[in-house]
Amino acid sequence: MEIKSIKTVKNLKHKRVLIRLDLDIPEDGYTNIVNHIRFINSLPVIRFLMRKKAHIYIIAHRGRPKGVKDTGLTLENVARALCRVLKGKSFQTVKLDMFPAFYFDVSGVSIYVLENIRFFSGEERCSRVFAKSLSNLGDLYVNDAFGVSHRNHASVALLPYFLPAYAGVHLEKEFKVLSKVFEKPKRPLTIVFGGIKVKTKLSLIHHFLPRVDYILCGSGIAIQIYNALGFDVGKSYVDKESEKIAYKLIKKPYSSILSEKSDFNILLDKKDLKISDWRYLNTLKNRILLPVDIKIGSKGKKGITKDVCWTNKSLSPNSHAILDIGPITINLYKAIIKRSGTIIWNGPMGMFEEAEYAEGSVAIAKEVAESRAKAIIGGGDTIDLIEGRHIKIKRNVFVSSGGGAMLEFLLNPNLPGIKPLIKKI
Repeated sequence: MEIKSIKTVKNLKHKRVLIRLDLDIPEDGYTNIVNHIRFINSLPVIRFLMRKKAHIYIIAHRGRPKGVKDTGLTLENVARALCRVLKGKSFQTVKLDMFPAFYFDVSGVSIYVLENIRFFSGEERCSRVFAKSLSNLGDLYVNDAFGVSHRNHASVALLPYFLPAYAGVHLEKEFKVLSKVFEKPKRPLTIVFGGIKVKTKLSLIHHFLPRVDYILCGSGIAIQIYNALGFDVGKSYVDKESEKIAYKLIKKPYSSILSEKSDFNILLDKKDLKISDWRYLNTLKNRILLPVDIKIGSKGKKGITKDVCWTNKSLSPNSHAILDIGPITINLYKAIIKRSGTIIWNGPMGMFEEAEYAEGSVAIAKEVAESRAKAIIGGGDTIDLIEGRHIKIKRNVFVSSGGGAMLEFLLNPNLPGIKPLIKKI
């Protein structure tokens, strides 16, 4: 399976090219916007089109304004940053038909940044009329917003059917890397799942289990499974919509959940053995690993480390929540990651925004970053963790610009924004 690339188009001079970019940069990212990963990922395709003397029309969004204008979610600051980095001139606000836009010129190349496309209700409603009106602005369409390619929105899913459509520089790279994840992966293949968005990940566990060696769970994923197993998780967040998926998961015959009676806990009882001894970790028949110790507490307060006990299933008192994995679990997960041949990581292990509950997430981040495995990292919180802690990424680690998009692509590459770009054989 191959994707149509904008780099294969020979003559782009003076062509009007609509580019869908992912510039959803939060307000706190504006302090150093030019170093934000979404901003950086958008530059190669813009510079490519500038070299080809194409006229550029950028389509992007910020936040969820729900079809109404919200001045707090304007793209003006993003447009000004692009103008500054690209050394543009004559920055001004203009109107393109029904679309407000920010305009600047770079050496005779006109660059327009359309105002937040989600200010228009037709975008998220995936309106054909709205997509058609957008298409009137251009001669070609380029999707370089992998992070939103799983969205059934007009500028992502419909616009490529109104114009000759191609993948941008970054999206093409995402497609090539992710398409090869399950093609003869180096073993063990380990998935690390965390974060509070659990519904999609729980569904994906069903799909991935027959194909992977380990799934290491933390944060919301672990809490959801513990809840399904009958544990009292206290004030921990439980997604009611995901409960049925979790119950179904623990009943699968091949998805043995790590428990106090498992090989791992027998290993812990042998004081002369180290948890990092891979010979013993290889004896584990469990594929889904849950934390065997956790840190509980509440926001702004010191946490308490607690072992998971299967005879007393109260994990967290009513006034506390599970906010991080404990030190024994950190060592176990690090040992598995260190020996893995392929790693997929999406979602932090706990509430990393607070230093008291960041230990697990930071430890996993460093272990993945230093691993020799082919690793793929995705998810907004995961990337924020890496950037915020200035963790250096090696060449063998690929940082995907998508969280949900990355996981859904691994499940089925025919995402709404990808399908129209696939070459027909």
